[in-house]
Amino acid sequence: MAPVLQPPLASHAGKVKAWAPSQVIMTKTESWKEGTDCCFWDGVTCDLQTGLVTGLDLSSSMLHGTLHSNNSLFSLHHLRKLDLSFNNFTTSHISSRFGHFSNLTHLNLSSSSFEGQVPSEISHLSKLVSLDLSRNRHPTLYQLSFDKIVRNLTKLRELDLSRADMSLMNLSSSLSSLKLDDCRLQGKLPSSMGKLKHLRYLDLESNFFTGSIPYDFEQLTELVSLRLFGNDNLSAEPVSVYKIIQNITKLRELALDFVDMSLVAPNSLTNLSSSLSSLSLGNCGLQGKFPGNIFLLPNLEILHLSYNEGLTGSFPSSNLSNVLYWLA
Repeated sequence: MAPVLQPPLASHAGKVKAWAPSQVIMTKTESWKEGTDCCFWDGVTCDLQTGLVTGLDLSSSMLHGTLHSNNSLFSLHHLRKLDLSFNNFTTSHISSRFGHFSNLTHLNLSSSSFEGQVPSEISHLSKLVSLDLSRNRHPTLYQLSFDKIVRNLTKLRELDLSRADMSLMNLSSSLSSLKLDDCRLQGKLPSSMGKLKHLRYLDLESNFFTGSIPYDFEQLTELVSLRLFGNDNLSAEPVSVYKIIQNITKLRELALDFVDMSLVAPNSLTNLSSSLSSLSLGNCGLQGKFPGNIFLLPNLEILHLSYNEGLTGSFPSSNLSNVLYWLA
């Protein structure tokens, strides 16, 4: 059954209308009683001065059914934060009316079974700082929509489109977090990504990228996490790896499993960041002696080197008391 909307409350925030899905036990909407002040409802945030509803958090509320465009949710024009993640809106498309929330700074529709095309109207949300459309049923982001999003959402700091079907274009240079894992992306990694100077988290794993990791990645000096895991046709050239290691000194996580590193000499990894806590290089075709000083990295917790049949060297257990590692 689709989410049922109750009549509006006659209160200072009377535009709020409650979802009351059937067969639900212990959800946020249990506190949504008609005739009570909606500003005290679980998941609802109001402006203390105006009484207007500015935040709605219905994540993990067991909402289900179709979210129609005439839903009274879309009458809450003063919303600044909206979180509908971890629900089950099966057969629902992301309505173009989400683009009418002109005051939104945070929008999270992740893991809620949305499908179909991502509407270009999302690009109207010019105040967005965080946008999460990840882990739905491979919603499609066409070139026109994506071009509009990256051109108009200039305040974006966090963008998560994991498992969306899209192609990679120009991105907001102010991004600090970019997650595009399992997005069916293909082609060469664009060297223009090196211009994202504020990036701290970059996750492009489980796509279909080809060619080499661009040298321009060395410019991402703020990165603390780089995940290119699972791009089977991607390769790393020795110069590229050397520059990344030399210049990205804040790295805490590096995951390059299945990236072809057969031309990279293991000893070129000698100067990895002392901040590194997770190094994952499984099935990379590494050959030669693995540098022992990596085992001395003070913050190393995870080391994955499995399925590199040409890798040699001893692995001193005395230095690995705090490390979870795979060497087989």
